[in-house]
Amino acid sequence: MSEPVRVLLVENDEAHAELLVRAFEAHAPAMEVTRTGCLREARSAIADGAPDLLIADLLLPDGSGSELVPASAGGDLFPVVLLTSQGDERVAVEMIKSGAAHYIVKTASTLSEMPRTAERALSDWRRAGRHRRERRTLLESERRYRAFYDESPTMFFAVDSGGTVRSANRFAARQLGYSVDELIGKPLSDLHVEDERDPSRRHLASCFEQPEILHRWRTRQRRRHAGSISIRVTARIVRPSGGEPEALIVCQESPGPEAVSPAAETDDRKPEGNGRRERWVTRISSALAEDRFRLTYQPIAPIGEANGEGDHYELFLRMIGEDRRTVMPGAFLPAAERYNLAEKVDQWVITTAFEWLVSHQSRLDRLHLCSINLSGHSVGNRGFLDAIVGRFTETGIPPHKICFEITETAAIADLDAAGDFMRKLKNLGCRFALDDFGSGMRSFGHLKALPVDFIKIDGRFIRDILDDPVDLAVVKLINELVHVLGKKTIAESVETTGVLDKLTELGIDYAQGFGIGRPQSIAEMA
Repeated sequence: MSEPVRVLLVENDEAHAELLVRAFEAHAPAMEVTRTGCLREARSAIADGAPDLLIADLLLPDGSGSELVPASAGGDLFPVVLLTSQGDERVAVEMIKSGAAHYIVKTASTLSEMPRTAERALSDWRRAGRHRRERRTLLESERRYRAFYDESPTMFFAVDSGGTVRSANRFAARQLGYSVDELIGKPLSDLHVEDERDPSRRHLASCFEQPEILHRWRTRQRRRHAGSISIRVTARIVRPSGGEPEALIVCQESPGPEAVSPAAETDDRKPEGNGRRERWVTRISSALAEDRFRLTYQPIAPIGEANGEGDHYELFLRMIGEDRRTVMPGAFLPAAERYNLAEKVDQWVITTAFEWLVSHQSRLDRLHLCSINLSGHSVGNRGFLDAIVGRFTETGIPPHKICFEITETAAIADLDAAGDFMRKLKNLGCRFALDDFGSGMRSFGHLKALPVDFIKIDGRFIRDILDDPVDLAVVKLINELVHVLGKKTIAESVETTGVLDKLTELGIDYAQGFGIGRPQSIAEMA
């Protein structure tokens, strides 16, 4: 049984006080009213224990009820409702500005309605208090994250498609001998030794030509006054707040080989001519027509206290080539997106996954959550959304058992479309996960705008968390912020017991990776 709401009434007019007490007894029995008649008694009562709500007349024998507003610490302890006569209304308005929750001009009808007014004032105050606390916590988290961004022993740059530096952290400026202001507006290639300037431009161009993948290479940057440093570069493309795309570039000093390695990670991801395009379109289309795609699953495990939720796993896609060799998604999915085949691939995955679940009722009964990846091309497509809704209707699969995963890059490409797509499916009961979170310095902003349930922390921050204090700090801060926003975290690429123990210590909610379970064919789960 919940505790009663304690109301402190400060009113010296007997008739008004009696009317108020009777109104609370009749209409708000869960509110326990204590009455005092002056400031001195009110202060004594507050000292004995702060009420949940204070109602005070402006005109009291020993002063004004407005003097009790500061006692509520600006609304952080309890809300104050002021009672006033017609002539005092101007004063009451001033007290609203100084922290009172509400004021009432006393008439028989307004006094009899006081219980409802009190409930609204208390509800508004509690909601405002939660918002203030959440905002303070969020601002502190962002402040700490920004401090980490500036002081991390890693160089960060945001670069536009013309190769111009749009932002840089203080560590990068110090390393290269500039101020941050001097770096902004400077061509990125100018920060390299002369022999590496043209390769730098080519790598950057490749980033914008292939925005769906991570790009990595080695190079040498020139210090402003003397010398140079060998660095490892990781870059990816983001579209901040729906604006023009930018390359987010992370540079870490590396004493290793100075030769530049290819920007893309496999031959299948190199820039493609018309012949290569036709080959990929044919390969993917043939695989769809000949049913040569396969689904695998990988478990996602709760960490910390076991919660007995049931089966929780993510589905992955594999393509079987004409030579019967398995083709991994990193090779064919970028091509599918580039050549407008991603929606057909996503349709195949959803249709196949739903049909498998329906045909394995025992698995569906034990299922807590099945995560299905969607491409950025499918998100926001009205026809695709209608098709998903139709699949739920046809199969009878409970929507709350399905979680759709969207990469951070895909989601922020069009925040409005992604948010609308998510909200419509969430209204059915579906849940959403934001994949590869943490790669962009603007992650916090769009996290607040997207109605996701889970945040999957990019595996590159997880793998070396035991040895790299920068990765540890990033994971800790992301987890803290995500929990402030009421969402849950999933750590990707968990491969060892030591990493799992550290994630448990940090309070991460779920883990996924080879250390939890390797991907297996769904046929093996049957």
